[in-house]
Amino acid sequence: MDRRNVISALAAAPAAVMASTAVRADDHQHSHSHTDGLDLRCALTCSDCVAHCENCVAACLEALADGMDDMMDCIKICQDCADICRACAASDARGGPMSASIMKLCIESCKRCVAECEKHDHSECQACAKACRACIEACQAEQ
Repeated sequence: MDRRNVISALAAAPAAVMASTAVRADDHQHSHSHTDGLDLRCALTCSDCVAHCENCVAACLEALADGMDDMMDCIKICQDCADICRACAASDARGGPMSASIMKLCIESCKRCVAECEKHDHSECQACAKACRACIEACQAEQ
């Protein structure tokens, strides 16, 4: 399986979350008043962050294979960040009871990912750091 196929497969999960989020938001607007509206910025931004983290992992794996042995921390941190952001997006989208706790963990994970990715000049690392900063901002606004 080549890199594009891996990225496409990994991108399918956030797309599914985003689609279910959009449906949930639409259903929510029709059945509730505007004062108790569901804020989905965190869920949507987390989904975008997952895609960037997974892309960063793929690029770091290639760099590691090319002999850049300082990429292992970035790989591990981005993998954890992607997993946590994926859980945050899903829980936030459905208004899960653990959403606030997962959101705090997501913010912490994204901060750590930003710190690591900013150490590397790769465009994927820089894009990942940018996506993580946006995720931090959106999730903090929802707390």
